[in-house]
Amino acid sequence: EVRGSVHYPADIATMSSLPVLVWMHGRHETCYQTSNPSNTQLTWPCPSGWQSIVSYEGYDYAARTLASHGYIVISISANAINAEDGALSDDGMNARGVLTQHHLDLWNTWNTTSSGPFGSTFIGKLNMQRVGTMGHSRGGEGMVFNAEYNRSLGSPYGIRAILTLAPVDFHRHVINWIPIMNVAPYCDGDVSNQQGVHFYDDARYKDLTDEMPKHNIWLLGANHNYFNTVWCPTWTAGGVDDWGEGPDPYCGDTVTGNKRLDSPVQQAMYNAYASAFFRLYVGNETQFAPILEVNDIVAPTSSM
Repeated sequence: EVRGSVHYPADIATMSSLPVLVWMHGRHETCYQTSNPSNTQLTWPCPSGWQSIVSYEGYDYAARTLASHGYIVISISANAINAEDGALSDDGMNARGVLTQHHLDLWNTWNTTSSGPFGSTFIGKLNMQRVGTMGHSRGGEGMVFNAEYNRSLGSPYGIRAILTLAPVDFHRHVINWIPIMNVAPYCDGDVSNQQGVHFYDDARYKDLTDEMPKHNIWLLGANHNYFNTVWCPTWTAGGVDDWGEGPDPYCGDTVTGNKRLDSPVQQAMYNAYASAFFRLYVGNETQFAPILEVNDIVAPTSSM
């Protein structure tokens, strides 16, 4: 399965050597029944009478923001891996890393020749030494595996930043010498133990010569699914509010005055911090440094 959603500046014909962002969704149902969308399953390929759930399109809102500021954003599908990873000892993390590298290899080719599906549109447009990656849930750990895999190949692509979004960390791999930001949603009803914080904690002191920035954001009121519009209850199939942990004062749906974020606000908050992260560390747009350095500046909860 090699499929994705691509966003790029409208005036790309006048531009060159643009930063590249590659994103991967997490583990979610892969197929829904056309005649009864509430009926979903985790299988691949989808059988007759069923359609694929396009989880990779769920971050288009953030991709549009960054594309409007001169970035090429490629959000890739991992449905085939999700349907099979239960049988794998590494939970499909190596496969996610290799799939990401395969997409980077394709874009490296399309950056130099017109042999691909886009003709000459992207020739000379991608700076493959300014790459940022994001992975949601299992995709987050997959992007850590990708960074390791890229290094094992001699670092053909310059990965300048990794954002792990409500990630799992089943295998405790540690990345040093690349800026990293972990976003931990407080009302996460899926990865409820916040294990992705390990990506921040484990890297801080493993290599005392590593001076790359490391950030962790604990996002009060946010759940696991609402970062992805396709995983929200308003989408065609498979979407749900994953919080189900009881009457927490911040998260409980039955608690008067709770601090839960609705999906548009949660996405806007993610959009603000993710944009600041990638624009600083991949795009060298230093005006965003105060937001991430917490210099008494809070990112606006709106698109940048």
